[in-house]
Amino acid sequence: MVSYYTVPLDDDELAPLWLEFADKLRTKSLQQIALEEGEQEPLFKAIRERQFVREAPLLMITLRRLLNRTLQIVHPSKGGVRLDGTLFPDGVCLNEEVEAVVRRGMG
Repeated sequence: MVSYYTVPLDDDELAPLWLEFADKLRTKSLQQIALEEGEQEPLFKAIRERQFVREAPLLMITLRRLLNRTLQIVHPSKGGVRLDGTLFPDGVCLNEEVEAVVRRGMG
């Protein structure tokens, strides 16, 4: 993995959807909900929307950093990537940069 973004799942905006989802789980299994509603289930849909608006900014930032060499893929024997000289064995989290783009409305 080169870069990634983590989506918060426990904020105030999602709290009501989590409650609705918990109510559904009282009468249906997770598999049943997934089969019947899939990504149209309101909680799943809200989480997917959060991911979707951040995918393009994550790709753009990653590619820009690779091109200007501030992000470098390290030889497999050393593993990971190097961002501004710091080694990240499991890829680098770009949450702050991605959120800055999303806040500007470019995501």
